[in-house]
Amino acid sequence: MHQTPSTIYDCEYARYVKGVIIHNKVHALDKEDNPAPAKDYLCEAIDFNMVQFHVGYYSNIYFEGYLDTSKWGYFHLSNGEIVVSPIYDYAEPFYGDRALVKLDGKYGFLDPDGSVVVDLIWDDCDSSFLMGGLCPVRQGSLWGYIDKTGTVIVEPTFETADRFERTQEVTYGVKGTHAALVKKDGKYGYLDDKGEYIFETKLDDARRFWCKGYASVMINGIWGFIDRYGEFAVTLQFEDVEDRGYFGWGQRDGVFLVKKAGQWGIMDEHLNVVMPDKGVRYVVYGNIKIYLRDGRITSERKVTRS
Repeated sequence: MHQTPSTIYDCEYARYVKGVIIHNKVHALDKEDNPAPAKDYLCEAIDFNMVQFHVGYYSNIYFEGYLDTSKWGYFHLSNGEIVVSPIYDYAEPFYGDRALVKLDGKYGFLDPDGSVVVDLIWDDCDSSFLMGGLCPVRQGSLWGYIDKTGTVIVEPTFETADRFERTQEVTYGVKGTHAALVKKDGKYGYLDDKGEYIFETKLDDARRFWCKGYASVMINGIWGFIDRYGEFAVTLQFEDVEDRGYFGWGQRDGVFLVKKAGQWGIMDEHLNVVMPDKGVRYVVYGNIKIYLRDGRITSERKVTRS
């Protein structure tokens, strides 16, 4: 009985499992190296029952790339049947109903049937369409966006193009809107998930949107915040900002860290700015004393009142 050694990638647990191919089916190997159903050794929460595997030697270490002889494919977790033969140079897990594959230095996407749904013509791209339904792709040195069918929604004209981020939390069944940070001619801006500008590329620096609904932006060395409509929610006034600071004591709330007059303070999701009193490195927010240093929260203490 012909057997081909293989390796199965369990994306849910980020681990590799020894396997073997027998009669076009992928099996895991038990402790005695006997074939066993792969579903007994992998997480069952796999999108579309599709799991990637490879034959040959695989190394994800950059300087060992010349040693990589791996070829990747996909099989059904439920029965081990190979759906996509190991022909690709690399294969990502299914995120939603698309999986990124690479062949001869070009990227494209497969659908759950294993068919090529986005042609392998891109020099680089993100791994999914989960946020906003669009995926950043690179052609040559420039980035644009495609939809799940491979249709170009935004032509590659950007020096950089981030994946889309939710600009607000999903509450009461209302979906959050999405925005992507882009850079063109050395300036930053934001696109919505239809490929239209939320804020044109006129910013000297900018950060991704946070789900609280704001993004920090900079012009002429001064920082402020815009909302999901591209309007300034907080005027340019800060020397520096750091996104997504956290403090504890029960529910972990997120705050922005902001710097004014050489001191760091916080701005909460309601845009309330709290700066430290002169000569101290902490702010009092509610019943918590938050210590700040160099743009980060170093510790917190409950305020004790006499």
